[in-house]
Amino acid sequence: MKHECMESRYLESMAEQVNKADSWHGDSLLAHCYDVREIFDRLFEFYGFKNHVLMELGHYLSYYHDIGKLEGRAGGGHSMISVKLLDRDGVCLNSCKQLTPLAWYFISRHHSSLTLPAKVDWGDLEDMKRLNWEGYVNYLRGEFDPVDLADVFGLFKLADALSSHKAKAGQVPPYDAKPIIHADMVKDMLGACVDEARWRYQLKLCELPRIAMLRAPTGWGKTTSSLLFASTRSPTRVFYLLPTITAIKQFFSRLDRAFSNVSMYFHLYDAEVKDEGEERLQQVFFIKSFLNPFVVTTVDQFLLAFLQLGKYFTRRPSFRGACNILDEIHLLSPQALHLLTYFVDKFRDRYGMSMLIMSATLPEAYIQYLQKRLRLSDSILDLRDEYSRKRRVLFHARDYDLSSALHEIYGDYSAGRKVLVVVNTVEKAVETARSLRKILQENGRPPDDVLLIHGRFMYVDRRSVEGAVELAQERPHILVSTQVCEVSLDVSYDRLYTEAAPLGSIVQRFGRVNRYGTKTDMVNAFIHYPNELRDQDKASRYPYEEDEVRVCWGVLKELEGCKLENELQLLDKFDSEFDVKNLESFTSKFNMDVWDEVLLDLFSLPLDEEKVKELLEYRENFTLLSLVNPEDVTDDGRRDELLQAIEQAKKGASYEERLRAAATLKDLAVPVPFWYLRKVQETICGLPLIKLRKGEYSVEYGLH
Repeated sequence: MKHECMESRYLESMAEQVNKADSWHGDSLLAHCYDVREIFDRLFEFYGFKNHVLMELGHYLSYYHDIGKLEGRAGGGHSMISVKLLDRDGVCLNSCKQLTPLAWYFISRHHSSLTLPAKVDWGDLEDMKRLNWEGYVNYLRGEFDPVDLADVFGLFKLADALSSHKAKAGQVPPYDAKPIIHADMVKDMLGACVDEARWRYQLKLCELPRIAMLRAPTGWGKTTSSLLFASTRSPTRVFYLLPTITAIKQFFSRLDRAFSNVSMYFHLYDAEVKDEGEERLQQVFFIKSFLNPFVVTTVDQFLLAFLQLGKYFTRRPSFRGACNILDEIHLLSPQALHLLTYFVDKFRDRYGMSMLIMSATLPEAYIQYLQKRLRLSDSILDLRDEYSRKRRVLFHARDYDLSSALHEIYGDYSAGRKVLVVVNTVEKAVETARSLRKILQENGRPPDDVLLIHGRFMYVDRRSVEGAVELAQERPHILVSTQVCEVSLDVSYDRLYTEAAPLGSIVQRFGRVNRYGTKTDMVNAFIHYPNELRDQDKASRYPYEEDEVRVCWGVLKELEGCKLENELQLLDKFDSEFDVKNLESFTSKFNMDVWDEVLLDLFSLPLDEEKVKELLEYRENFTLLSLVNPEDVTDDGRRDELLQAIEQAKKGASYEERLRAAATLKDLAVPVPFWYLRKVQETICGLPLIKLRKGEYSVEYGLH
């Protein structure tokens, strides 16, 4: 007998049995199912869905996802039992029966990511095992967009979680409130910084097209005034995509004072709030799902949602109808830039998204690349001439490696200066810090006056290092850093020694010297050409393209010393040397056909898929938060802490225990390049545990 899903007859036929069954949060299963459907309908309408068949799919999932609990199993183990009951009793979708196998697949995965069906254990469900999923999904494309199908599943999962949270906490986070922005509110946020002439120019942001660019110098107020761009678009959400955790925290504080229902999220957010109580941890899922009207997060979170990583389906729908404001785009690697433009172009019309792309140092090549990739015409508000009034650095470009300048660096430090040393790899940073500490010790100076910061510290240790850097600003010291200093530290140094890098990075590094000045008449920066780029093997894994560095190097050699009259010269010279063809030569290495071929716009990213790994393993730009094997941790206290956290995670039985364990592990996790995944031993709370072939982790030097 077939039952009509829209009238939930199958559910009602077992009403007595269903009413007796408790959902995991203590409410009756029947009440939970109807509540999920009601919340799903509100989300469905909020994001502008119209297709009644997709609505029926959402209702089917709402009614029957937990039906397996009638067999007496709680937790994730009931998912496949639900499918078997539906298969046994022939419960299909009423108006579009060809969607039934997909609905059963969704129910089987409703506590998991959308694993490729070939990897799912279907047990004795022979029809599901025999189904050619690639052919099936391509067949469905004739009537449905797989992106819509995945998003309907995501909305159902959000409804499921919101219903469960309401039953437990008595209320739900706001999930269907749109941001309200008026020009006067933005002007109030700018406060004393408002300049009437500048304000009239800032109002031009309201006139820009749906995808647009802004080039304005630091201090112009672009981050705050960009809200004007969002104010005319009636978005479902406003996303700020910022480059660092520090930038996120700072802007969140300002935005939160001006608007209600503002959230921030970054990949270590739950580690940040783990000591604020269980209730705060339980809200992380909703914060991570971007349900607030205003969301401050990283561009990585945008990319990971569209890369379909993990449970992407609960996050990606929030970008439907959203206005995205992306700052400091010049800091993106060629890989990330290619991914960003690929997904924006692919989804902007599907989702009705708008995006303002901003930078203080936006090279002409990037502008032309964005215009070409995103099919833009007159779409930029440009204030680059502001740089003609600044010359905060004078520099020398040196053809030898920075390792030959260590005693000179010590000399500047011993003369009472604050010295910033920036290198391009973690290995070089660790090696440089060790050598400088040895020099200080040999000269009777405290080796602790050499600080080290890079991207491969545990979060607990990274916070400690950043605190030490802030405290050291009032005394002579040496900070050795990788490119993480370019945007994450609000610091100003007397001297800079740096390895050559792309011009956008060099300009950012210059911004950490004489930061609050306007002019200088003395050389305060020294740029060294790295030995690694002279070694073909090392160059292949280098964070930057050799040609990109060489172009920058030629510009620096021409403008070193007093030949640099203002900072606009740097940008103009770079624009004449580095054109859009150079940029395209770097991004052309990435073949995004892999996504259509492997994921079919539907399934979650399989990190063990070789074709995917080839794309993500290109250079050291894309990282994944991972756990280091405790055997590789040299500090006894940190090793014991990690061992205890892993033990707690493995034995945690309740949802609350698993939440706290995951947050604690994130505090002890390290961002590592994707190619480290070849060394994964196991996964704990969603974090891969890696075993190093060569290397170790220490509190003092991080992972190296």
